Amino acid sequence: MTLTDKEKERIKEEESFRKSVQKDLGKVPWWKPKGFGAWIFIIIIVLAVIGNISSKSLSGSNVVNSKLAVTPTRTPAEQKTWYQSKAGKICKDNPTWSEKDCTSLANDMIWVGMSYDMLVYKRGEPNSANPSNYGGKTKWQWCWHDRTPDCFYDNNDDGIIDSYN
Repeated sequence: MTLTDKEKERIKEEESFRKSVQKDLGKVPWWKPKGFGAWIFIIIIVLAVIGNISSKSLSGSNVVNSKLAVTPTRTPAEQKTWYQSKAGKICKDNPTWSEKDCTSLANDMIWVGMSYDMLVYKRGEPNSANPSNYGGKTKWQWCWHDRTPDCFYDNNDDGIIDSYN
């Protein structure tokens, strides 16, 4: 059995059409998820984005670095006495720090949540500053070799001490 040229052409058109249909069946537009797993993935991504946005808005209200540090109202004489105290001198040099932070620094206290600037004010520049970044935010380790505790850590590059040892 021999095929005519017309039949051969029709067969080629059919095969070409079949291949294009098979190719198009496998394609799904990016905006049309395919299957239940894709919907779960989209929901997880949306929740992660919402969580990230809300955590950023909450972290913006950090009292330690606030430019609007609340100071109690005092008479001029009490204010003069306050500024002559050790804590008052620290607050006078650093007006954005709270009085509680200045008092803690004056009492030689170190705490998780204090800023790196407070630590440098108290101890001077560190002997070593070690940044590490493995694709996310930079993590810091600052060490003073002649002090205890000797190393302090900032795990999210926000300038706030997260831990020390």
